[in-house]
Amino acid sequence: MKKVTKTIIICASAVIILAALYYVMRPVIWLTIISGVFNPPISEEQMEKNLDKDYDLLTTVTDYLENSGYESVSIFSYTTKGEMTTVEGYDVKIEDAEVVKAINSLRSRGYSDISKDSGIISFQKRSVTEDCRGIAYSMDGSEPTSEAEALQYLIKVEPMAVPNWYYYEINYNEWRLENP
Repeated sequence: MKKVTKTIIICASAVIILAALYYVMRPVIWLTIISGVFNPPISEEQMEKNLDKDYDLLTTVTDYLENSGYESVSIFSYTTKGEMTTVEGYDVKIEDAEVVKAINSLRSRGYSDISKDSGIISFQKRSVTEDCRGIAYSMDGSEPTSEAEALQYLIKVEPMAVPNWYYYEINYNEWRLENP
């Protein structure tokens, strides 16, 4: 009788724990599924079209960042409009109204984070869980590497039709498998 009671208690506890985990994790599971369905991966060809369509806006931002005097800065999707964050964590006002307008236009076109580091200016276009894709501008023409903070888990880099521009993919899990 004691064994039966103990077994029932263990089984009931396991069911309660699994139900609680399901209840807590359900939003995360659905968010992952939905974000993958409504935000499918961007192909290299699609990014080539985006570069062509958004070229003036992108070069307005790259020219500004290249000549900003800052070695490393980021403009995150949550950053206050008209500001960028230095590597030291300071928020710096972007004084050029045309650049602020270009950044806002890029945000409305789906670009989320913009970063400058190690001679690379990157424009993230898609980010779902560990999969990020976008385009990068190389200030000296050299192929981007994972030395740039924003491209830390780089798994693919392909030159685009416009010189110094590259399509990139970042995926932590794939990078981890290739770099144990």
